[in-house]
Amino acid sequence: MKDETNGTGLRLLNGPAADRWAVNCFLGGAMLYFVCALYSHTLLPQQNAFQAPVQLLYLCAVALLVGKILLFTRYTRPQLAAVVLIVGVWLASQWGHFAFSEEPLAVLVLLAAKDAPLHRVVRPYLAITAAGLAVTAGLAVAGVLPMTIAGVDREGVLRPAFGFYHPNTLAATVLGLFAAWLLLRFERLGWADWAGLLAAAAFVYKVPNSRMAALAMLAMLAAEALLKFWNKVLEYPAARLLCCLAPLLTALASLAAGTLYRQGTPLWDRLNALSSDRLRLFHLAGQSYGITLLGTPLNDPEIYALDNLFLRVLYGYGVVLALVVVGLLTLLVLRCVRLRAKPETAVLLGMTLYAACEGAAASPSYNLVLLLVVGCLCGVPDGQFALLSRPAADEAGASDG
Repeated sequence: MKDETNGTGLRLLNGPAADRWAVNCFLGGAMLYFVCALYSHTLLPQQNAFQAPVQLLYLCAVALLVGKILLFTRYTRPQLAAVVLIVGVWLASQWGHFAFSEEPLAVLVLLAAKDAPLHRVVRPYLAITAAGLAVTAGLAVAGVLPMTIAGVDREGVLRPAFGFYHPNTLAATVLGLFAAWLLLRFERLGWADWAGLLAAAAFVYKVPNSRMAALAMLAMLAAEALLKFWNKVLEYPAARLLCCLAPLLTALASLAAGTLYRQGTPLWDRLNALSSDRLRLFHLAGQSYGITLLGTPLNDPEIYALDNLFLRVLYGYGVVLALVVVGLLTLLVLRCVRLRAKPETAVLLGMTLYAACEGAAASPSYNLVLLLVVGCLCGVPDGQFALLSRPAADEAGASDG
């Protein structure tokens, strides 16, 4: 282990070869994570199809990501102790009952993102997710996978899922592609890009009939257009403040909507219908569980899948973790605004809105911008802070001098 004197911290393995291994381990692990996550979002696991190969890919991803975290990432001493503790707890939690689920692997991806060239993960994500979406939809059209899910309908009409676990899962996958395209093409967006993005939003609204995903797409497009064509908008303190307050305001609006909802009132009934009965569930969750310090398990089968990230965390895990989630999102928006990272800011604002009605916004398999969280938590300097839309301003600061 080398103790750097220039403030960059400690890394177990150093040198040009280690730098290459660091990049390859992260990119390889992240790409395998995207494959495994996409597989878990489809109906293929229910048919026991391709389980052995996917489990092998999962184990390879774990090895690559743990190697990147422990061997090829630079930490200060407190950061190193915290990461070793987190990885140790992760390994202990998996010991004896290892589960090939997305969430543990997502934690490793987020930890491994520190000091990684995040801009290099956007293209692989687009390629893997688009190919997986095409294959899954093709299998559904061919009759190998179900096209619709029994009982998942809108006004009596079954909503197409094209082989995915739920129509909203299909919509979230398209939303992830939509956001990644904005991150990749922000500076070069042309009329064809705008037309394609609007078509994607229309598809999500009309086919899987996912209103919140479509609304999040339109919100991202509006924010993207504002930030792109009004270059100095983030120079105004009021605009920066509003962006940074978006997670808190969204969480408070979610809580207020659930608290104030009154069934039988024409306006509330109409809003509840537009939200696919979510407002009633928000209210029911508040009445049934209330706000506690550490939360209460959401065992009620009707509330178990509460489709609001903020309220799910608040009622299920308590006010402490809810404040942590809002604080992390606020910290993330603050850093992106400070760096004038316009694509990331637009995507974050859209995903924050999406989180008000879908928990999928908390998964990096849909929301790539979450990969920036570990850099915020570790206090990476602005010049070395890796973004998804462009390389770090000072790439030399992320290598062994």
